[in-house]
Amino acid sequence: ETAQEHYAFDGSDVWSMFHSYAFDVSVFEMWGALAHGGTLVVVPREVTRSPEEFLDLLVEQGVTVLSQTPSAFRSLVSAAASGDERIGRLALRSVVFAGEKLEFGELRPWVQRLGLDRPALVNMYGITETTVHTTYYRVVDA
Repeated sequence: ETAQEHYAFDGSDVWSMFHSYAFDVSVFEMWGALAHGGTLVVVPREVTRSPEEFLDLLVEQGVTVLSQTPSAFRSLVSAAASGDERIGRLALRSVVFAGEKLEFGELRPWVQRLGLDRPALVNMYGITETTVHTTYYRVVDA
């Protein structure tokens, strides 16, 4: 419920479950979709290892809520920087970063192509042993 005031998740959202059940971010991915009546797309393990296939999945499934570590998101930043036409077909509304430090400057090629509003870029942090996310920061510059 706390995240609802920041995100406005609803039943039309399509969430990707990219992460292993052993990583706490998967809790946000899975229960976020279920709690808001959205659709959960479980990303096959082999697709998580292929940036090309993952980008195809995001486009084909119409994913609107994406959780990524900054390292994993670099492949999408590279696709944006290279002019990949699939980036323009993404349905993303929110990209949530977690799991490691976010270097805002690394987002610059993405922001230059897509801006900061669609999708919203959000950096979150939380202690694995107690909660998935406890802090929220919407990226306002890169």
